[in-house]
Amino acid sequence: MINDGTVNANVNAQTLTLLTNNMTNSATFEATNSGTLSISGITVTQSSGGQISAIGAAGTASFVTLSGGAIVSAEPWPAPAADCSVCQGLPRSTA
Repeated sequence: MINDGTVNANVNAQTLTLLTNNMTNSATFEATNSGTLSISGITVTQSSGGQISAIGAAGTASFVTLSGGAIVSAEPWPAPAADCSVCQGLPRSTA
């Protein structure tokens, strides 16, 4: 999948899971409105404008490799875990 727009997990108490196929993100993957964005078992390659964001919501990542772009969250996300190869050298900011 190639994302050039916004993928928003925005349904309260529901989870949008990105899995199966590696993805390219040139815009925004986000969780808002108490929704959850879960990224599992894939590689997400982001352009310099790519952003993964969890503001007022939750994000999870497992068995994931993220490269490029940025992570923006109100809390540290994704939380480091032994099964994650995430955010190596990526800029992070908090909202």
